[in-house]
Amino acid sequence: MIAPAPAGPGTTAVEAAERIRDGRLTSEELIAACLDHIEHTDAGGRGWAGLDRDGALDRAREMDALRRHGRPLGALHGVPIAIDERFGGDGGGSTDDGRNASPVADPSGGRAAVVECAREAGAVVIGAVRTVEALLGQPDPALHPRDEQRTAGVPCGHAAAAVSTGQVPLTVTCEAQGGVIASASYCGVFGFRPARGVISRRGAVPLSPTIDQVGILGRTLADVAHLADALGGYDAADTASWLRPRPRMREGVMATPPMEPDFLRLDMPCDDRLSTAGRAGFEELCEHLGARVTRFPAPAWFGRLPAAHRIIVESEAAAWRRGRPEHAGAGPARRAGPADRGGAGEDRYPAALATMERAQRYFSELFHDYDAVIAPAASGEAPAPRSEGEKGDRVFSSIWTLCGLPVLCVPLLEGESGMPIGVQVIGDPGRDDRLLRTTRWMLERIARDAESP
Repeated sequence: MIAPAPAGPGTTAVEAAERIRDGRLTSEELIAACLDHIEHTDAGGRGWAGLDRDGALDRAREMDALRRHGRPLGALHGVPIAIDERFGGDGGGSTDDGRNASPVADPSGGRAAVVECAREAGAVVIGAVRTVEALLGQPDPALHPRDEQRTAGVPCGHAAAAVSTGQVPLTVTCEAQGGVIASASYCGVFGFRPARGVISRRGAVPLSPTIDQVGILGRTLADVAHLADALGGYDAADTASWLRPRPRMREGVMATPPMEPDFLRLDMPCDDRLSTAGRAGFEELCEHLGARVTRFPAPAWFGRLPAAHRIIVESEAAAWRRGRPEHAGAGPARRAGPADRGGAGEDRYPAALATMERAQRYFSELFHDYDAVIAPAASGEAPAPRSEGEKGDRVFSSIWTLCGLPVLCVPLLEGESGMPIGVQVIGDPGRDDRLLRTTRWMLERIARDAESP
């Protein structure tokens, strides 16, 4: 059933920034409250690789002093955020004894681009949440904050849980396998993965330089848009980075479409994995949007895309493991040679790249006719940890991840047990603002219809 999730506990990032700007709240008060909340809701520090308590409070006092002295204020001035430990290095999170927060940290020790950009916007990076990634030797599950018999997702479950429990309003991740979308779906938060190239990956462990994409988890559409704007920018150290103007995410959220948008629903090869509730809820959404949705089968060759995605990621991850110093950072994408393919076979990696490029060409033409594609974000409610569903649900976003498309996970549906199920809205790369505008229209349409007698 359609049941949009509430924003969750705590103050949203946009609200907090406004209150700090107006002097109704200090950053120090907000950061202290977040740190206290983390202490009470994360026993044993299970979800955090490290918290920089003293550094975060010092930074908050600095932001408060800038406001008092009438200095320029950033879009997220004084607002707490967390980063995924894959950003490592000087990412802003350290353990209490001063050790680096991340066991998979960037060996160069450089500060991640997303941390620099967040701080430039006035944000306070309070620490690093754990990643759960078997390819990096970190298989421990992230348990769901509402039901510990379920998972919060792989590899971004801790990042999503931190947002859903109100520990922080925003987290930033880097992933290559669709984990942002699955975890957002399970935890009932917004997940936004801007088009590959919008946000620099510099400083992140390069699991798959070809596929890696920065993602954002937040409580509201406006929150993820604000942070995406703050983090976006050209970075010569990342060859996927765009040297051209970027879409304005906040303007997209606030804009009204010139006409009602057109959605496409592709019948995908993975749809047979949908649970009864997941299928029923998604069909209800399509019926609700009515004539605005066009539906037709995905091309038969789409069945090869998940395998192409897996071959690229596993080949490049194997290359990174074998030559860690050589593969540090998120600079020029290194296409693995025959010796790097981790058993994938000498011919499968180039074929997988060719399949990816074919899919990218297909979508570049498809978005001439449609504002967005809508698709299930997961098979249903959050499954048990280490179950087949924990990893299998990432297939629902693997095609969009492979192609580097901008994707939003919207907490719109509810399963049999009352747990959230997300819906994906997928857009045209470079027109991420239109994706946000279209998604806001969809949410307002649902809310308006729900209020009608």
